[in-house]
Amino acid sequence: MFLMNLELNSKVLSLFSIPDENRGLSILFLILFYFSLFSAFVVLSIFLVILISDQLLTSSFCFTNECFQFFFKRMSSVRMVFQGLLGIFAVVGTIGVLFVALLSYLASERTAKFTNYISHLSLFRDYFYSEVAKL
Repeated sequence: MFLMNLELNSKVLSLFSIPDENRGLSILFLILFYFSLFSAFVVLSIFLVILISDQLLTSSFCFTNECFQFFFKRMSSVRMVFQGLLGIFAVVGTIGVLFVALLSYLASERTAKFTNYISHLSLFRDYFYSEVAKL
């Protein structure tokens, strides 16, 4: 849904100074950006649900070891969800970086082929001129 909204996507890309011309990089950035927003929303929602449902806001405020253990025991599911989403983020980022590297390789290969073509054309032209000059 978000990836189809071109106006929103161009605003997001211009906000982070990413050019629209590099399609592979911009798609990767948009996927990672929207996934990070989704992940932040999910983690924050679970955190707030646990905070409110376990009535951790109304409990007494303390800095003892037992208080920290109690709090982190209640919030262990938030950490697990965050860790899972972070793993997915890393996998998507890695696949995206490989895709961008492949696009870069293909572009450099096309450039090398074109440069080689121009070099051979120049060599043939010089050969042709020297043969015509001999006549």
